[in-house]
Amino acid sequence: MKKIILIALALGTFAVGVSFSSLSAQASSARVVYNRQLTTDPTNRNVTFTGQNALYSKAGTLPGAKKIVSQIGLVKLTQVSVDVIFGVRAYRVAKVNNGNIYYKIVTFDGKYRGWIYGGKSSLNFAGGIKQYKTTNPITAPDPNQKFKIGNASLEKQNYVIWNAPQGAEYKVGLDSKITDLSQYKNIIFTVQKAVRTTRYNENWYQITSTNSDLNNKWINVDDANPIR
Repeated sequence: MKKIILIALALGTFAVGVSFSSLSAQASSARVVYNRQLTTDPTNRNVTFTGQNALYSKAGTLPGAKKIVSQIGLVKLTQVSVDVIFGVRAYRVAKVNNGNIYYKIVTFDGKYRGWIYGGKSSLNFAGGIKQYKTTNPITAPDPNQKFKIGNASLEKQNYVIWNAPQGAEYKVGLDSKITDLSQYKNIIFTVQKAVRTTRYNENWYQITSTNSDLNNKWINVDDANPIR
């Protein structure tokens, strides 16, 4: 009986050794087939983590790939306080010779950047990431309804006029060209589009104005004062 147990243990140890050896060989033989910049509409490359795969310094099967954030860690990132601006943008795609696709991503705040498994096809996101809508359309006001910037929002420094709704796009935020908001207190605008942000659950208007500084910009609904 003791001899059988010893043989079983020996076989188990051998099997583990073979397993690690196979993984090591797989990593050493892995190579990149291509590594390309993604050129599709950036708004269609906003993604979120599924928790199925970790984030690595390079494609996970390549030699020297280091884990940046674990699967559980990525899930926690998607659940942080809404006070933290969070979003993820995919901007490169690579294929490894085993057929696996990896995407290079960056969080909107630039804090996390790396490669994550994305399935077997570069035509869609899979594996560790999935497409994520940062905004969803809502009913806009009557196109003839006129607005001004609300009096409570007319501080000198601009915290009101945005190039995209807050937290909706990578490296798109407040309009830095507007330095004195009080200059726009009498500017009239209408609304061309309305959305609700997924992250903050806030409503935003994209505005139309004869003033070129404000035309096509975004404003939070709370900062838009309807003219009666």
